[in-house]
Amino acid sequence: MPLSLDTNRQKKPRRTLLYGPGGIGKSTCARKFPAPIFLPTEEGANDLPPEIARFPLIIEWDQLMHYLGELIQEPHEYRAAVLDTADWAQALSWRKVCREAGVDQIGDIKYGRGYGFSANLFRQLCQALDYLKDHRGMDIILLAHAEVEKFEDPEHPSYDRYQPKLHEHVTNLLIEWCDEVFFADFRKVVQAEDAGFNRTIGKAKTTGQRIMRCTARPAAMAKNRLSMPDEIPFDFAEYAKFRTF
Repeated sequence: MPLSLDTNRQKKPRRTLLYGPGGIGKSTCARKFPAPIFLPTEEGANDLPPEIARFPLIIEWDQLMHYLGELIQEPHEYRAAVLDTADWAQALSWRKVCREAGVDQIGDIKYGRGYGFSANLFRQLCQALDYLKDHRGMDIILLAHAEVEKFEDPEHPSYDRYQPKLHEHVTNLLIEWCDEVFFADFRKVVQAEDAGFNRTIGKAKTTGQRIMRCTARPAAMAKNRLSMPDEIPFDFAEYAKFRTF
């Protein structure tokens, strides 16, 4: 009996996490996806062009899930759902967890369990987004800010690297769940400058060129399943070359 191979492979919508410093153009990139609709958890979405569809500013976690329910149930022609941003959504999840636990700060919940409760909410979020991807044919784009954290490498001395500005429970969940994780940044060069007394110091300066890192490197967390190079220019058209929408 022949093997039951899948020979009907088709391009499917993808789950993408795009993170980087504020103002680099994450929302601008996301709005270039075909027929996007934004789920804004911060007021930066107010700067989007009026022709870009978006829900009202989301200030509660249940409000976010309600809007996702509308996208799941109601007829529409949107092809991409953009969460802008995941780290502000995390703050909404913390607020919900604190309210239900009767505490002021998520750290007040013993043994760090509050962060686990928040991650459980994000699992529910991912399930709703998966439904949009699998049953409504929508790309999923999660935007996030970046932060520098010390990475404890078991084989080498620890070092600093960029990663999404999220608690490690949520970061680990989203890194595994997403098909692509991209880090957007400005290209930097290090120039030697005279520090006096026959000494020089290195100072990093930006070239103004925006790049997107696509694979994991010590400097930044990233991954892709599209056979992309280590980095490409941070431009939607460059990314689009590696997939068919």
